Amino acid sequence: MGGVGDCVQLEDHRAALRILALVLGDIRLAEAYCARWAGQQGYLSLLDMLLHPGHGRDPLYAEACHLLAAQGLVIPPPMLGSPRQSPILLSSPQ
Repeated sequence: MGGVGDCVQLEDHRAALRILALVLGDIRLAEAYCARWAGQQGYLSLLDMLLHPGHGRDPLYAEACHLLAAQGLVIPPPMLGSPRQSPILLSSPQ
């Protein structure tokens, strides 16, 4: 498996986030990666990884809550299961 630098060059943000968050266990560095390279889609991918880490691991709820609180994410309706809903703001805009 390549490193984070290889993933950045290939624009494989999900792989880079998996290495940072799940292999290295550095959620804050994964957030910084999103801010610099992956943007909103990266934050959503990171949130998905935290809630569904795979390989029999328990969800990382505390880290997912931190990510939502820190980023003030607006989750698109398809992620909530109903395409007719309006987006839900999970924290107040600043």
